[in-house]
Amino acid sequence: VATDQLDAVEQLVAEASAKQPPLCDVVSYNTLIKGFAHRCNYENAARIIGQMRHCGIPPNAISFNTVMDAAVRAGRASEAWTLLGEMRATGLRPDKFTCSILVKSLSKGATEPQVIRMLALLREVDQLCDSTLKASLYNSVFEAAMAVGGSSGGTALGAKVFTQMRQHKVQPAPSAQRLIVKSLPGAAMPDEG
Repeated sequence: VATDQLDAVEQLVAEASAKQPPLCDVVSYNTLIKGFAHRCNYENAARIIGQMRHCGIPPNAISFNTVMDAAVRAGRASEAWTLLGEMRATGLRPDKFTCSILVKSLSKGATEPQVIRMLALLREVDQLCDSTLKASLYNSVFEAAMAVGGSSGGTALGAKVFTQMRQHKVQPAPSAQRLIVKSLPGAAMPDEG
């Protein structure tokens, strides 16, 4: 896949899966999914999960996370969130990679429900994230929240994110601090005169 021979890899996986017993495993399929994710090809990445199930190979967290990444790269955040539901339905729990991928989806025009769901997911995986990752994720969610619904809607949503950040001992980054100051009534940033 590294040499962009995705079509040949897909053909090889199909041939190996047709053997009795099948010669493919979850790693083979995940490699193929990753190739499609790098091409931002959500449809084919999702199709491979269907093939895995058809062959009796249950997708693992890496499978789901990689297809979510393909969805986010393709600008299809709602499909990424749907995949989170499918992942949970199989008994798999989201992890720090799931969080990172879904936070990335917020940078392409978040909605208030997505930010609220992201806050719930961050609470759920809190113990799996080190302090550096947690700070990065929360600050990204904060910036996305502040951009939702104009200044007043974003400020209220940003306050929810900020409250959760404080509960989890996450300090706002300088960019988040600037957004907080800008949201104050009558506040002007020094460079704005």
